[in-house]
Amino acid sequence: MPFHDFPSPPRADAAAAHYELLADGLRRAGYSLDACQEYLGVPNLADFFEGHAKLELETLIDSPISALVQVFLLGRAVEAALLEAQLGEAFVGACRETGLLLASDAAPTALVASAALYPFAGAAIASDRVTPLPGLEDQPQPDVVYPACTRSAQLFLGLLPRRPVGRFLEVCGGCGPAALLAAQFCGESTASDLEPRSAAFAAFNGRLLGVGNFRSIAGAYYQGTEGLYDLIAAHPPYMPSLGSTHTYYGGGNDGTEIVRGLLAQLPEKLSPGGLFYAVAMLPQGAAATVEQNVRAWIGQQAPHFDVFFFPQTTSSIHQLALSIAVKNKGGIPVVTQYEQALRGLGHREFLMGALLVRRHVGAEDPVDTRRKLAPRSDWEELQWCVDFAVVLKQPQIAQQLLEDSPRIRPEFELHATHKPSPEGLPPVRFQAVTAYPFAMETEIQAWMSYLLARADGTRTGQQLLESLIDDQVVHPETSAEKFAQLLGVLIAGGFLESSICPLPVAAE
Repeated sequence: MPFHDFPSPPRADAAAAHYELLADGLRRAGYSLDACQEYLGVPNLADFFEGHAKLELETLIDSPISALVQVFLLGRAVEAALLEAQLGEAFVGACRETGLLLASDAAPTALVASAALYPFAGAAIASDRVTPLPGLEDQPQPDVVYPACTRSAQLFLGLLPRRPVGRFLEVCGGCGPAALLAAQFCGESTASDLEPRSAAFAAFNGRLLGVGNFRSIAGAYYQGTEGLYDLIAAHPPYMPSLGSTHTYYGGGNDGTEIVRGLLAQLPEKLSPGGLFYAVAMLPQGAAATVEQNVRAWIGQQAPHFDVFFFPQTTSSIHQLALSIAVKNKGGIPVVTQYEQALRGLGHREFLMGALLVRRHVGAEDPVDTRRKLAPRSDWEELQWCVDFAVVLKQPQIAQQLLEDSPRIRPEFELHATHKPSPEGLPPVRFQAVTAYPFAMETEIQAWMSYLLARADGTRTGQQLLESLIDDQVVHPETSAEKFAQLLGVLIAGGFLESSICPLPVAAE
């Protein structure tokens, strides 16, 4: 058939045997992340999807991997007989039955892919083609279903909380990658997206992966969902957009339109003790931090939530405006337009990172926490940060910290700044620095360096306090409760480790 429109997503309503044939054929062909990256000559599959692969790739098909990459990633029309020779007639037949392969309008005996199919979580999932259909290169493409293997998507999926829960919901789900991963550790998993095409792709992916506790729905925000969810995940569009743009890209005037809408409805959608998780770019200015903005977006119920923000990068208004102009192929007028608009909203900078919002269980004091992501930060470290913040709220925590024997983390560094004086070259400034679990750097008082040096795991918190008093490092009337609070701060920052809430690597 001739293609006058973007091809329809592959079908999710075919017989189960077809999806089993597809999954088995991909496994037997060795369609893995490593195999695709080696064939494409990229260290990360994201390089291919983001346009950083080789400009010229060979067209020879002499192996199952070459056949799969040529048709499903490079998007080339391939003779049906050649695909059958490498992948088997049954596999190609299943591709045609599910609409994953279609007859090419450019070559009568050739087949083309209706979607990009790429390795994912030990199997494969599909989203819209990377390249236009052969013969339609000059036609404008409608909104596309975004791939789940760009660097931004990798960050989102890599930091996705994986604690077993009852009900999981992915909003702004695209082709449903987070919900498909969550189906492995939750009771029921739902993917939701505004675009019906996205919901259709997610439904196909659920069938391809053989996930029984998964469903896909189409709707804006939480439309079509019922009841409370224990974990809600979102990778919303977050780029500022002053005009019309792709659904997967634009987030309104300052990029926060979607995340604001999601947070505003959390009191009606998130269960007590539940987590809302998102990766997005969020603004802050002289009048409000990211955390304060998040609380304002939640609204009157904000005191019943904890807010955790884990920034990865920071962009000035000018840097962000320049990036938008390059993306939109605009010049200096576009840069100026966005700069003026963003500054007019009171923003000073934008922080890209992970946001976690926890709903309280009963009466709790609200907590705001910020930790910068480090190369070793993973979802387990983020979950630990949330868990320890909850532990620190317990009424008996001060006594537990005094009875525990904290130990300095091996990644800890103490940086001292010395300045000349009549007495010589005394230290005038101390900084505590660590690269795990987060990238932390904070100025500390001189006496704290004595505390950190003595925290070797052989003394309890109470004994550390007593030794500091004996050596006249701290005042003899120092409150044990205040000292315990300081220990909690040092543990939460990753400078000390404790048996009360061990870090993931400490527990291994």
